[in-house]
Amino acid sequence: YHLSRTQFRIIHAPLQHPGNHNYATQVFLSLLLLQSVDKTLSIEKLVNCPLKPPSSLPIPHPPLVIGHRGASFNLPEHTLASYRLALELGADYVEIDLVPTKDQHLVAVHTIDLNVTTDVAINYPDRYRTDVEHLGINKTGYFVQDFTLEEVKNLTVKQRVDGSRSHYFDWKFEIPTLTEIIDLMDDWNERVHPELQRMMNITKLVQKRPGLYVELKYPGWIYEDTGLKVEDIFNETLINHPKGPKLFFDPKPCSTLMADEYLVPPLVIESFEKDSLAYLHELFKSNDELYNRMIPPSVLLLHGKQCANEELWFEISKMKINGVGPDKSCILGVGEGEGRDFMNLAIKHGLVVHPWTERMEVSYVDEKFINSEMELTQLFCKFKVNGIFAENVALAVRVGAVGCETEKEVKDEIKVIETEEIIEEEEEVEVESGLLCGTKSSSGNSFGHATLFTILGAVCGSLLTYFYGVPLAKSRANRQSIASSKEDLYLSAEGSGEGQFT
Repeated sequence: YHLSRTQFRIIHAPLQHPGNHNYATQVFLSLLLLQSVDKTLSIEKLVNCPLKPPSSLPIPHPPLVIGHRGASFNLPEHTLASYRLALELGADYVEIDLVPTKDQHLVAVHTIDLNVTTDVAINYPDRYRTDVEHLGINKTGYFVQDFTLEEVKNLTVKQRVDGSRSHYFDWKFEIPTLTEIIDLMDDWNERVHPELQRMMNITKLVQKRPGLYVELKYPGWIYEDTGLKVEDIFNETLINHPKGPKLFFDPKPCSTLMADEYLVPPLVIESFEKDSLAYLHELFKSNDELYNRMIPPSVLLLHGKQCANEELWFEISKMKINGVGPDKSCILGVGEGEGRDFMNLAIKHGLVVHPWTERMEVSYVDEKFINSEMELTQLFCKFKVNGIFAENVALAVRVGAVGCETEKEVKDEIKVIETEEIIEEEEEVEVESGLLCGTKSSSGNSFGHATLFTILGAVCGSLLTYFYGVPLAKSRANRQSIASSKEDLYLSAEGSGEGQFT
């Protein structure tokens, strides 16, 4: 039951027509084949957990919902509470932005200037900097990399967006570290989610394992300013965390999926900087044994102006990425034809499309739409995006669950066809029974139908048993004998399969 689909195809092929060949020998050789190709297969361990849900799923998976900085519409962004709420609301991913402290700890903050969302100006008024320049641009602020982790932990955060969002939770939460976020994700996947399903009396545990969608903020500029390589600190934190390797690089959840199951990749890397994505890809690839050959998918983030660049797709074609994360204006803020062209080009390059960012406030909604819900529906149903960065996770999950009209029509047609097939099968059985045993009679017959059917049934049953019973019994006995031999062979192979059978 738990052979991966790839491995099942390999081992099943030589066993379909055993013929006169030695069956045990074929199983043994197949197991050797599995061992010999296991290294090749494991390079693509995530093939069963692609960033794009397979179209072959019996129930189509809605577009992925990426909780942008958590459930940041409801709670201050980049707090453990915001991440936890995003998980409770059904997000497929929690999106986090990471920056390093002076003593090389990664913390979750959207911008490197702490003054945007924290009370740093009150606690450390003398730490304001004006001497920073990057790419010819002067930067000022209270920069994260100038503070130790202990100093950062003295700060509290507020809701960044004014207006409809609540400020009740301002200054109640601190800035989390990557280590704390990993603990949160592990607790949710290993303890909370299974327990919630047991509380709801769900007999079959639903395959739901949310992941982390990670952006390393300004890695190039931080390296220029401090000499810190954010990518290396990120890599070391993942590996050195006691739960990190199992949470992000355990091949078992993906390799044991059945054909009708889907899990998202446990870790996705996003960045506006191509060099950073390339560096991380090579870092994971060069340590393939350490990461069980599971290279996290990479997504290149795009600003609106970049989408109009004629050289964009040529540059993308040279990159080792799995998707693009464009400003939603690349799809909605242009003519409909251009939006479709963008989607078609992404499909042509084999990339998923995860636009950013969907917010509830009308001021953030494209002028063509009345509200965020209409905008989401357009993105999901008309342009068929594969996922969305959303700050109101509940809305995005609901719109995705509702689906599109065309999908509803297809589902309804399938139900109608299945119902018709069942009716036809029942009618065929009824006709065949009537022809064989003469039980077809008009509903107006005054004779006792129950008595007549009982007599005719007994007669027909006796005749069938006499003419077909012996051959059927012999055939059944032969099948049982073969099945017993196969079961013995399977159990024997299980002992020497080294984990291929569970």
